[in-house]
Amino acid sequence: DLRLNNDSANQGLPAASVAYSSATKEYLVIWRDDRGGYSEVYGQRVNQANVLVGNNIKITGGRNGISSAITYVGSTNQYLVVYEVIYNGGGWISFGESDLWLQRVNADGSLPAQGYFQVVSAGNMTNWPSIAYNAAADECLLVLTQNFIGSQPGDNRIYGRRLDKTGRPIGSPFVISTSTASTVDNDVAVVSAGTVSNSYLVCWEKDKNIWAQRVNGKNGTLIGGNFPITQTGSVVSTPQIAFN
Repeated sequence: DLRLNNDSANQGLPAASVAYSSATKEYLVIWRDDRGGYSEVYGQRVNQANVLVGNNIKITGGRNGISSAITYVGSTNQYLVVYEVIYNGGGWISFGESDLWLQRVNADGSLPAQGYFQVVSAGNMTNWPSIAYNAAADECLLVLTQNFIGSQPGDNRIYGRRLDKTGRPIGSPFVISTSTASTVDNDVAVVSAGTVSNSYLVCWEKDKNIWAQRVNGKNGTLIGGNFPITQTGSVVSTPQIAFN
């Protein structure tokens, strides 16, 4: 095991995420950290020899990061970190509406000036982001779970939004899951298969099983319909996916 931090604060759920820089041959690991008295997102560079490079990086800068995701963009040699911010008006709260923000991180761990901005503002609970970089299109797909406040519990949807290589939104968010209000969608993962078919595969939890949807990497349109990955009848959750 390799310890990434030395503070005594809670580093709780959601789990850590990691991305690899082909230019520096390093990893950047990010996680939720409560060392400042509230949740933020921190990161740590790790080289191929499993040695820490530099110190912990405070990525969210006081913006109350909760769930987060990371990808590496080869054309800019930067990481893109997307994270959930929960707030109500001007004050931070434990539960309420939430949006998604993005922070660019240079490969050396530094944060570029004016490198953070809002990527989804929905007025609902918008969380559990995932993000993947598509080298063929030189852009990213951001995937998120959105819960509609005031509706029935479990009325969640999986949405996607295209981002350019700097993390700026392209077009509007679009619906990926087609479930009804009685189903439960959460825990989403996305993978880019751009070098083969220039498409993404998105998966999520629904009705105790894992479902998936292919997305066109050129324009964000859906390819076919939602389809099940598992049909066990037992409770399965928290999907993760990678492309070989």
